[in-house]
Amino acid sequence: MNIKLKKFQKAWALSVPALALVALAMVAFAAACGGSEPEDLIFNVNIEHDAWDVANDIIKVKQGDHVTVNVESDVQGGFHLHGYDLYNEVAPGAPMSFEFVADATGNFEIQFHKFTLASDELATDDPAMDDMVEDDHVEGDEHEAEDHEDVDETELSLGSLQVFPR
Repeated sequence: MNIKLKKFQKAWALSVPALALVALAMVAFAAACGGSEPEDLIFNVNIEHDAWDVANDIIKVKQGDHVTVNVESDVQGGFHLHGYDLYNEVAPGAPMSFEFVADATGNFEIQFHKFTLASDELATDDPAMDDMVEDDHVEGDEHEAEDHEDVDETELSLGSLQVFPR
């Protein structure tokens, strides 16, 4: 019986440190995966020559973060964040900003609706075009393509917003 007790004690002595190591790893993993406070994040976006200057074409945030996006563009158009139904218009020399709380997780497409006149002329710096676009949208309104009957739109897929669980 003494031999069995010694084997048990030896096995127990090896098991305790292994269990402690597993428990420590689980605590470290749980701390790394969540629990952090929401952040205030600011992204400055410049749309130029049908592309934007965001690394890997992805804006990455965590659920609950307060996000501000400042947008400048070399052409007139609408910046559209799908999934959150955010739409704001921007023109050369007239940057715009919008804010939201990243409450929905997932991958959300970001498009730029580049406005052009029906004659395929660029609509930049055209006061008549500015009036036409202003009459149809209030900042933050959801955008519908048929709102611009005299305007053609070219949709450019810029990238995406990725919202990760906190």
